[in-house]
Amino acid sequence: MWLALCATFLLHGSSSSLGSHLETGDLEVLSALDAVDSECKVDGFPGSCEASWLQRRAQKRGTEGNKKTEKTTAEAPAAFAIGTNSIQPHKDSTQNNAKPLKDGDAPGKAGLETAMTQTAANASSDARFCDGHTDGTCKYFSCSSWRGPTQCVQNQCRCQPGYCAIGGKCVLNVPDQNLLTCPQRTGGTCSWFGYCYQYRGPTRCVDGECLCQPGFCSDDDGKCHKKMPDVHADVVPINDESNKFPPRQEDLKTAVALSGGSTRAMVAAIGALRGMEDLSLISHVDLLVSVSGGTWTAGPYMFSHMSEESLLGATTVPSQLSLPELTKRPGAIGDAATHDITGLLKHAFFNHDDPHSIWVNTFNEILLKPLALGNTSKYMASDEGSLQRILRNNPHLQREDFVVPPIDRPRAFVMLGVLLAPLGHESEDNTVVSLQMSPDFSGSPFYSGGHGHINYDEESTNWFAKADIPAVKLVVGGGMVETFALGGDAPYEGQSGGHGVKMPSPSEPFSLAKAIGVSSAAFTAMISQALNKFGGQSMQALIPVTTMWPITSRRVPAPKAAAKYKIGDGGHMDNSGLLPILQRKVPQVVMFVNTDVPISLKSDFCGSKRLISPDLQGAAAWYFVDKFGLASHIAGQFQMHNQVFHYADLQPILCDLQTHRRAGRPAASLRKLEVLKNSWWGIEGGWSVQLLVIYLDKSQVFENELPADTQKEIKAGKDGMFANYPHFPLMSQNPGSLTSFTSAQVNLLSAQVEYSVRQHEGLLREVLQGIPHNPSAPEKSAGFEDLNPNERREGSSEQAAMAGWEGAR
Repeated sequence: MWLALCATFLLHGSSSSLGSHLETGDLEVLSALDAVDSECKVDGFPGSCEASWLQRRAQKRGTEGNKKTEKTTAEAPAAFAIGTNSIQPHKDSTQNNAKPLKDGDAPGKAGLETAMTQTAANASSDARFCDGHTDGTCKYFSCSSWRGPTQCVQNQCRCQPGYCAIGGKCVLNVPDQNLLTCPQRTGGTCSWFGYCYQYRGPTRCVDGECLCQPGFCSDDDGKCHKKMPDVHADVVPINDESNKFPPRQEDLKTAVALSGGSTRAMVAAIGALRGMEDLSLISHVDLLVSVSGGTWTAGPYMFSHMSEESLLGATTVPSQLSLPELTKRPGAIGDAATHDITGLLKHAFFNHDDPHSIWVNTFNEILLKPLALGNTSKYMASDEGSLQRILRNNPHLQREDFVVPPIDRPRAFVMLGVLLAPLGHESEDNTVVSLQMSPDFSGSPFYSGGHGHINYDEESTNWFAKADIPAVKLVVGGGMVETFALGGDAPYEGQSGGHGVKMPSPSEPFSLAKAIGVSSAAFTAMISQALNKFGGQSMQALIPVTTMWPITSRRVPAPKAAAKYKIGDGGHMDNSGLLPILQRKVPQVVMFVNTDVPISLKSDFCGSKRLISPDLQGAAAWYFVDKFGLASHIAGQFQMHNQVFHYADLQPILCDLQTHRRAGRPAASLRKLEVLKNSWWGIEGGWSVQLLVIYLDKSQVFENELPADTQKEIKAGKDGMFANYPHFPLMSQNPGSLTSFTSAQVNLLSAQVEYSVRQHEGLLREVLQGIPHNPSAPEKSAGFEDLNPNERREGSSEQAAMAGWEGAR
């Protein structure tokens, strides 16, 4: 579905100072700008606010031999561009509509004056952004070697990840070499129509190029951002030298994981939280982890100050769920599930909104704005005490710039995403790393694989627009930074950790909306694995991005450059949400597996025969069995590093789940499991976790308690109101919609999961409160369903979607 959103554009990137590539002919330019440039320094280095025109002039001169193989192109306006206000293109009254400069041309007077004015305005900026545009092209020839470490993306010579363009040359993105504090180039052109798209922010058209207006800087994301002072934030190393998490994420005893699964998982999570609220169990939860659709519920639940009933809906009794009752409007979060995203996506596409933000802005409109949480300019903080410390250390920030969870929510909260790859590179099992987004600290704990050095293979294609991406090796992970500072360049010093570390401010807040959008951006991995196909590089523009830098150590010494990464759905790597919990060594865990894969009845999991791997394939959700070593290569999924339990421990759990399903009860299993060492995730082995799995599947006991009219509709199957119930598919559950459910579907599914929580109250209290349950207590039964050796499994809608994409590749 999301692949129908085709796009255009994109990316990032030897160490040399600015003067090393300026020729004699450029000295007159330096002299003309000396008065303003001499005032603009970073750590004593002059020329740090170099003007956009100076960049072009330096690279235009280059060397005589390079002029023949490279030229600057005048791009057509981007096919689409996002920002909810971008209905009309932005056009500045002072624009200069001169033809775009070619290699060797001198700018007009207006271009020089604008450059000088811009340089002067930026002289006092504390911001330090990284621009990967060199202004060179590779449409016909390779990028010139004098530019340094470049890559060809969409016919453009862009700096490689970790490098920035200064004067057309790529230098390492560290403070003593990245002298350009406030880049002005957005990468957009205005040579055809004389205007820049409004989503780019305050721009002006100069020599056919969209430049930022004075006081605004480009962060290599196509937009102009207001200059902000540097920030002071805590950096926490979490690696082989120090494995302690931030205070609110340390020493946790209990955790709940809400799995992904699009709107189905969102609605099931409503029932899970509503049931636990009704049993007063939430106060015993230390950590809440959510993925993808689970985050659509958990994010608003954690931050909204509305009452639980207003958010989640009133508690339910199955016998009262008649069709008239089910068709009533759900609670605020459930109501969002009844609104489809199709219209908003079309609006964003045809109104030239920022492609990187389309997904984030869509769910901000549907989900967060109705709950008064839709301000994307607000940062997150964990509590009032932490917020006051942040404000003392950063007096330019204000209390109203932040959102904070209510005090009665779980102490720690993680929204799981992934770092897919640097821009321009494909994602693979050995490159994808978790991105954990929390109100207090965010980042990638531990060095993946124990060393943190990730090799991203070279990519090349001549489809649609030429791309030639060299292989690159980057350090990823190693700890977390306070979330309000996430997305900026690496610190000036203190990259290995510390309190109040000074670092460049992010160009825009890593807001709650962005975290929720990233955690659920299910299309990103599929696009990121199609770079060598028709339009593959162009479609990268649809993927959310952020700037990331590693936390260093003695093994990985500073400085290490920041780079722009594609970020996406945590379900690509761990759709259960369990692995971040095990990273924190939480001993008591409840995992809601809100899948569309029923427990298999093909094999007897409770028999004396020990089943081998082929017998267990498809036995349960793929993101559950991978924790026991049953991972497989699926396009868009990166599960190969997820084993944390013994393979032999899987069959007893499947026996528990199958027994409940055959009796018609909500499926659940409580087992104590030994945790295995997992170097990719940094999980320590040799300890035990008590794991309660509550698995979404058909429950005849629940259905038997429903009113007759509701039972009749369920039995109608695909011809009734509840087709596919309870395993509503990943998308297109209802005709003409991509993600939306009806009110009746929302209310019925959430009620079933709420019922599951009540039926397993004893197990939940044992895990969350330490109160042993009574294993001999009578349990309801709806008879005993027979096994079906000839059972045919169509697989889940998630798997079907991935298989379809694999076939297309």
